[in-house]
Amino acid sequence: MTTVTIEKAQQDLPHLVKRVLAGEEIVIEVENKLVRLALCPAGPDFDEAAARRRGYGSMKGQFEVTDAFFEPLPEDELKAWEGRGDE
Repeated sequence: MTTVTIEKAQQDLPHLVKRVLAGEEIVIEVENKLVRLALCPAGPDFDEAAARRRGYGSMKGQFEVTDAFFEPLPEDELKAWEGRGDE
């Protein structure tokens, strides 16, 4: 594992990314905190056969999306979703 400053990471980002792709883990120091630059596992590929087994449209007719779905949320509910409930 290699630790570099944010300034060094900004200068050498393409090189650091190549090193991470080769399996190395890079740590970037930013304002006395550490940020890890590491390879993320790829998400699962779409499995069409499994989707067909589940059945496209298998939920059809089981719920309805009304026009109200597209309306803005009331201010108190919006605050709750954004974590601003105690303002």
